[in-house]
Amino acid sequence: MNCHHGHGKGKATLVLTHIFGGILMAVAISLLFGFFVMVLWNQLMPDIFGLKTITYWQGAGLVILSRLLFGTAGHPKHGHKQKCTHRNVTDQDPCVSHTAEGEPQV
Repeated sequence: MNCHHGHGKGKATLVLTHIFGGILMAVAISLLFGFFVMVLWNQLMPDIFGLKTITYWQGAGLVILSRLLFGTAGHPKHGHKQKCTHRNVTDQDPCVSHTAEGEPQV
């Protein structure tokens, strides 16, 4: 008798739950960042630069705009592996001076 009947449905539900949870967390974090941007802007920018205060939604818009302009803040995108290049042990860094024995000099 086959005990694995319907097993694929449970896995699909789990995947959809993770996707939905991830989207929900991203929205919640974005809303939280919007609040922090608004507070920091309203505390600093009017006094330092004489700019007007902003609303919550303007702060959230600044978060979205900065994400679009600057990308993922230095983190590699998922699914793209970084290529690693390894130097041979015998290669010497041209910026580091070495002793006659080949040891790096501090």
